[in-house]
Amino acid sequence: MVRNGVRLAVFGLALVAVLSGCGTVRDTLPARSALEQSLISTAADRALGELPGEVFGGRRVFLDTVNLDCLDKSYVIGKCRQALLDAGAILVKTADEAEMSLEIASGTLSLNRWEYLFGIPALPMPIPYNGEPLKLPEVPFWKRMVYRGEAKMLLSVIDPKTGARLAELPTRYGSSQFRLSWYFIIGPFRATDMPEEALGK
Repeated sequence: MVRNGVRLAVFGLALVAVLSGCGTVRDTLPARSALEQSLISTAADRALGELPGEVFGGRRVFLDTVNLDCLDKSYVIGKCRQALLDAGAILVKTADEAEMSLEIASGTLSLNRWEYLFGIPALPMPIPYNGEPLKLPEVPFWKRMVYRGEAKMLLSVIDPKTGARLAELPTRYGSSQFRLSWYFIIGPFRATDMPEEALGK
């Protein structure tokens, strides 16, 4: 009777594992996932956005990145160059050739993650006659995982010859978000404010 009871318990736990496993999210193998990179680059896109044509249009501009120290630095430089060109600037290779320099620095360019669970968390459960405990999977009645990319960029327009400020630009912010939700172990359901092409769809 005892052994039958143990078998029944193991079968019940295995059934819970199968059902709750329907909502499992597989992590990617590289150190940085495509989702992480898309969130961070989208936040950078929104922080840099459009630069004022009345400041840069038709002017020879040198992009000074000496104070830029952040994740995905190459992408940020490329995005800033694109924004300058869209504003009508003429990019030059050295400060000596320029009418103005645009200095860029990053205060934030990273990813935050939050997780909320209403339900039964994953728990180890000892099994009689077995040396290894069985790990009960979590059973979420409601669960949400939120990933948020954050960017904060400081832009300064400087006279390369005198060091004087030529124009004042506000500190620029950008963000992006991706959410996964489960309802009664069914999911995940996806929601995002990023364009579909940023997710490779």
